[in-house]
Amino acid sequence: MLKQDYILRMIEQLAQALRRVMARVKTENPAVVHHELEEALKDLTGLSFDVLDSLPLPAILTILNSYADPDPARILAIAECSFVRARLADADDKADTAFRARVTALTLYLEAFSLFRHEALAEAESRAEELIAELKTIDLPGETVLRLFRYRAATGRFGDAENALFELIERDLAGNDVIDEGKAFYRRLLTLPAADLEKGNLPHDEVIDGLAELEAFCDPSELSPID
Repeated sequence: MLKQDYILRMIEQLAQALRRVMARVKTENPAVVHHELEEALKDLTGLSFDVLDSLPLPAILTILNSYADPDPARILAIAECSFVRARLADADDKADTAFRARVTALTLYLEAFSLFRHEALAEAESRAEELIAELKTIDLPGETVLRLFRYRAATGRFGDAENALFELIERDLAGNDVIDEGKAFYRRLLTLPAADLEKGNLPHDEVIDGLAELEAFCDPSELSPID
């Protein structure tokens, strides 16, 4: 209970800070706002954008999950700050920085959602959906697509989850563990009422077909694992 209270306080603090900063993005010097944003990032997480930029995405995820009990509030704080950074980079015509910040933000939003679910995350989830829409024409890193599969599966958007799962497979990014996770996903769906499957845009027949395709998947040992 104490941990949940801490996370909820952090979420509220982040939401308030984000509203203030976003209101200034279009009216003030992006460099000034970026400096203040980075100071907030350091205060909240102990990390800087320079450190994040120096690490590949898998390394960032490894660091954030290296503790016995990963902190979803810390992960969410980095996601939120990266989201604002992308908007600042847009305003400053820094396309490469904006793209990296978007991918980092989306991946860490999805990671945080996998660790903590609460209605207080509604605004953060809305921002994640913005990023998904903005990045829909991009081949996202496997780490991001895997977390998108898990997020869609957990929130009842089963058809979207299946799309993410098969994107991993088609891009040769699914290892044995992901194939097994996909099978477990379909088997869980088979226990749900047909109405739930229809609502999630993955009818019963398509669940059976998807599971059969994974069950018949040949030589998955050649696939690359994703953490």
